Amino acid sequence: MSSTTRNRNRILLALICFVSFCLRLGSVGLFDFNEGFYAQVSREMALRSDYITPRVNGLFFFDKPPFALWQSAISMKLFGATEFAARFPVAMAAICLVIAVYWFGAKFFSERAGLFAAAIVAMNPMMIGTARQLTMDIHQTLWFAVAMMAFFIGYQG
Repeated sequence: MSSTTRNRNRILLALICFVSFCLRLGSVGLFDFNEGFYAQVSREMALRSDYITPRVNGLFFFDKPPFALWQSAISMKLFGATEFAARFPVAMAAICLVIAVYWFGAKFFSERAGLFAAAIVAMNPMMIGTARQLTMDIHQTLWFAVAMMAFFIGYQG
């Protein structure tokens, strides 16, 4: 496949990811109890600059892995305590997942297979809905997919 076609595919995929995950990301308020709760934990991390002990309303919160909360807190430090800042790391994790699927499909099958697989992941309604709210699901999906890809690569070698 020519480099022009490959670049066109990547631009198309970037456009799909932008529309699916980033466009008007902060335009809707926090709508789920969990999303609001995680955003509050992240906001308090950012306000206190305490990334070791997550808290909400002064109470310790060790119920979830802190990686997504750390990312959201850093995003709030950069962009302010907004809905966009809370959700931005999740959208970036979704984009990373799409890139990983594209790379894997292109490397082990074909450029076209990678493009189609990544586009299907990016346009999946469940993926779009989950990637546009502050939950741990997309981070878990990303790292599980990367682990499965690493297993496949190791098994092939």
